[in-house]
Amino acid sequence: MHLTSTPSEHRPRARFVALGLAAALLAAPLALGAATPVAALPQAEAAPQNTDGASATTDDARYIDAQVDELIDVRIGDVHPTQPAVGYDQIYYKLGRYSELGKDAVNKRFGDWCEANGQLDAIAAEPDATLHDPASFTCELPVGGETAESIAEMKTVVIGPEGELYLTDGHHTLTSFAETPDGGLDLHVRLRVAANLSDLSPEQFWQTMMANQWTWLELADGTPITPEALPARVGLDRLADNPYRSLMYFTRDIGFEAGSIPFLEFYWGAWVRDTQPIDLEAWDANDRDSYLATVRALSEAQVALEPATPIAGGFTAADLGVLAEWNDGKAETKGEWNKLSRSYDEEKPGKLAYAMAYKAQLAPGGEEPGSEEPGSEQPGGEEPPVDPGTVFGDLAVSGDLRAGGTISVRGSGFAPSTPGYALELHSEPIPLAEVTTDATGAFTTTATLPAAVGAGAHRVVLLWNGAEVGAAEVRIEPAAAAGGGTGAGSAGSAGGSAEGSAAGAVDAGAGAVAGADASARPVPSGAKLAETGGESAIAATTAALALMLVGGAAIALQSRRRAAD
Repeated sequence: MHLTSTPSEHRPRARFVALGLAAALLAAPLALGAATPVAALPQAEAAPQNTDGASATTDDARYIDAQVDELIDVRIGDVHPTQPAVGYDQIYYKLGRYSELGKDAVNKRFGDWCEANGQLDAIAAEPDATLHDPASFTCELPVGGETAESIAEMKTVVIGPEGELYLTDGHHTLTSFAETPDGGLDLHVRLRVAANLSDLSPEQFWQTMMANQWTWLELADGTPITPEALPARVGLDRLADNPYRSLMYFTRDIGFEAGSIPFLEFYWGAWVRDTQPIDLEAWDANDRDSYLATVRALSEAQVALEPATPIAGGFTAADLGVLAEWNDGKAETKGEWNKLSRSYDEEKPGKLAYAMAYKAQLAPGGEEPGSEEPGSEQPGGEEPPVDPGTVFGDLAVSGDLRAGGTISVRGSGFAPSTPGYALELHSEPIPLAEVTTDATGAFTTTATLPAAVGAGAHRVVLLWNGAEVGAAEVRIEPAAAAGGGTGAGSAGSAGGSAEGSAAGAVDAGAGAVAGADASARPVPSGAKLAETGGESAIAATTAALALMLVGGAAIALQSRRRAAD
């Protein structure tokens, strides 16, 4: 049936159609930007060189559909830390027990792997057994025979955007596996999925991680960091040392007991750092007797706390598992204190004995790597101890990622105590800063982006004598408008003219583009870098077409009014 409309019905409909078309044109670039990459990858691309331990063939998308509590097989080098540091002495205890220093009938590394894999302890191992060959050792439970008890001991992971893996428990365990000679970053182990947040944007993902306290964004000295500053993977060459975390590990079950709160030992470590319940000046971390005395004093200070005493992060001593009595009420010759106190000469050495024995092998005099004064290895310190051009590290960029904006760049994993690194913006090299690494191979610096830099995909790179040793992909937004506004513009009055509505819509579209999140996902390696002026030309053309369309609609409406009158 054919229906006709009166002029009074038809005019509003025509206006809505015209404005709808204009809005659709304005929204098109934004919708395309959300639906397609900001830069197109080449049709064919060579596999990236594996310089940082990351798998060149990993398809993280396979984890996108992982369910909560699912047990997933992962490569250790593909798991991202959610904390910037570990307690090195806890790692050294593990590595000592994993090495030829170990006195267990079945080496402890096999037991730890079985436990992490959901199979409880190891009960047998062949003489030439290795972690890379699970058939060479036997766990208590077979794969598929896991129990609630065995699954509870597994380490946990959160699935992030694009299926990336973020470790929420097990940084010390996986780092120990990565550092042991028959382990490494290519070693596989299963993790339990604590949550799947793969459908969130990166910003929403980290907001959720922080809200659930699934990440620890604080350095050992209490300095806060952003998620971008977290290491890309586990390993002692990426994770910094937090000595307070080590102290709390050895205090476990003497002054407090572990619970289900993530990063529990870090909260206790922050309490030690901030309140100084004992004097740490006499603590010698390379001497077992000094370490034991410090652990004793610290654990006694813990059990003296009232349960309601605030510790850190909004948690009380009771929340964090403080014990009612020292050594859980047991005599010195019993309980955890007795086990911790055993010397290496005994049949079953204590954790500290293993840690000290292992550290004694690291460097002359038991010094830890990096603890020497710069230049002490070579009199005069004429050259760094290693070639900085062969040491590849990580860069994290944050701040005002707009033309003319100030950014902060954090680096880690580079050659220690080395001046003369050049920080540049590519594709066309633009010098940003000259930096010097500290004793751990890290640095932090600020730089100002050039006002004339083109919007789009760029790379911040670190160079040593012209050779690239680190890089971070970034997306730079256009500079703020002269009026200072980068947010959404006015959409115009609802009852205004067609011209006024279109102008308001153009302002809104331009504001949305300029106010887009500057911390967008890094562009993949090999992507086409920005071409100055390309995006602004598209936006201007779109706005002009919208104005022409709305203007034409207004003229048509006016003609229709005259004809109707």
